[in-house]
Amino acid sequence: MIITDIIIILLLFISGYLSVTFLKPGKEDNFINILTALPFGAGSWSLIWIFISFGLDALSISDNRLTTIVSITAYSLISLYSAVKNFQAVWQKRYFMIFSVVLTAALVFVINLFDSSIIFGDSYSFITWTHRVKDLAGKGFPLFGLSMSNLSALIRPDYHVFAFYPLININLVMLIMFMTVKENGENKYLRIAFPALLILLFSTNFSFVMHTFYVNHHALTAVYLLVFSEYIMNSKTVRCYRESIFVLLTASFLTFIRMEGMIISISVLFFIFYRSGIKNSIRKTAMGIYALFSLVFTGMLMSSLWHNARFSSARYIFAWITFAMFFFITEIMIRKRAGLIKFVRPLFYTGVILVFLILFITNYGHMSQSSSNYLSNVMNTEYWGISNIVLLLISSGVVFYRLKKSLFFKVYDPLAYSFIYFILLIIIISVLRSPYQLRWADSGNRMFYHFIPLLVVWAGRSLIDLTSARNK
Repeated sequence: MIITDIIIILLLFISGYLSVTFLKPGKEDNFINILTALPFGAGSWSLIWIFISFGLDALSISDNRLTTIVSITAYSLISLYSAVKNFQAVWQKRYFMIFSVVLTAALVFVINLFDSSIIFGDSYSFITWTHRVKDLAGKGFPLFGLSMSNLSALIRPDYHVFAFYPLININLVMLIMFMTVKENGENKYLRIAFPALLILLFSTNFSFVMHTFYVNHHALTAVYLLVFSEYIMNSKTVRCYRESIFVLLTASFLTFIRMEGMIISISVLFFIFYRSGIKNSIRKTAMGIYALFSLVFTGMLMSSLWHNARFSSARYIFAWITFAMFFFITEIMIRKRAGLIKFVRPLFYTGVILVFLILFITNYGHMSQSSSNYLSNVMNTEYWGISNIVLLLISSGVVFYRLKKSLFFKVYDPLAYSFIYFILLIIIISVLRSPYQLRWADSGNRMFYHFIPLLVVWAGRSLIDLTSARNK
């Protein structure tokens, strides 16, 4: 069992690292490339497997083992291409990569000693490799888990790589630390102390332990959002077409890992590409490719969800049409007046607030129940300990201090705006289903884990920055 886990995870890790270093060749990204390798490798595998599976199903070929063999061939060829095209860069970092491979294998070994997994609800659909892809999608389940089960079954039948989930949560913690210490503080001890204390706060509660061993993809969703955090902030832009492919692929992984993933991905892409410093050609190409990808994805969901009353395919069609219209209207306006691009992101932030308020007025009963239950869940100390309460107090203190000192905008502030945006968006999405419920397993409460790392990083960077002499 340990050997099987090590083989599968190292396959995903090495392939992911080769692809990420090819798409993001900058030397400054080396450490984050290592942290991104496993999530990216897993997302790439899932993307390939799902599309090949739907393609073969369209040809009336419903053989998961054949799908997996074809997929692993394509996956290996892509990894080989990345290695050949970027051989010199990979060779220069070979010792760092070897150390990372050994460390990853050691972590898998330690995780297996715990021999712990939490399986309930949706988990059963993720660990059964024999499901037909359209049948599972037709029930409203994301297909990422099915692709992982089939990869596991290729090496060992009726087996699932359970070590993947704790390892991804370790990735998440390390990404939070890395993203936070990048803030330039004058006191090197505080640069370590603040992130360490916030991570301790984040990781010492029931929900963190659950998501570490829970066979689901909330931690992985959080990782993908954190990968985007540097681009969401104003500290970094997409520099070239290869890097835009990296962003697009990560958005694609986010699209099919959760049923609400496409709405989140669309928001993230607008945050990243509609800002100053991005070449028009890169922005148009990237958004056009995603529009085409999401159209194909929507078509695949339509073919599966046509008779599903709970997850209506019409909702996905409406979401795609809304995205396409907004994309084309925005491009037309920017072509006439380029300066309007700086208003796109604020338009999203204010737009979600207006939609929230309109729905609250027009559908008061549903929205008030969902909002109340959602807030009760995320502030419940049995589920989250004191983590969210303390984070709220720290964030409030930071905002109060900055208002007092007239420090109105910082480069990391879009993380806080995005956190608020996604919380409101998740509550808005509840109108498409029954109101959120008072329990830990409620989907709204579990989705909170996707976004809370954004606030942790923002709080950490704020504390490091505001304790510097330049802000006193």
